[in-house]
Amino acid sequence: VKQGMLHVTADDGRALATLSDGSYFGEISLLNVGKNGNRRTANVRSVGYSDLFCLRKEDLLHALNDYPEMREVLKEAARKKLARDAKPQTKIVYKNRRGGSASPTASSSQILLGNGSKT
Repeated sequence: VKQGMLHVTADDGRALATLSDGSYFGEISLLNVGKNGNRRTANVRSVGYSDLFCLRKEDLLHALNDYPEMREVLKEAARKKLARDAKPQTKIVYKNRRGGSASPTASSSQILLGNGSKT
């Protein structure tokens, strides 16, 4: 998320997280983390106007070939998000290093990055 706010919800409507500047989502699906394989794990909706960076799956995987340690960092963070979100009636706001939030949701073909980084 470059700028804006997004809400993340489960398919049952349960609130999971709020995303803001610097957040990212999509890594769970793209890296096949969890039991759902390459399936999305949540819904993401913008609250008003949001400006997002988009990284295609092919580009992410290419970058992770150059930075294999980042693949493990993303996978571990994704596993933790899935474990936390599996708990019923739990609302979580994931904080990134700049004080914004991050989320456990994914798209089947892209990851959205909030900091424009190569990963």
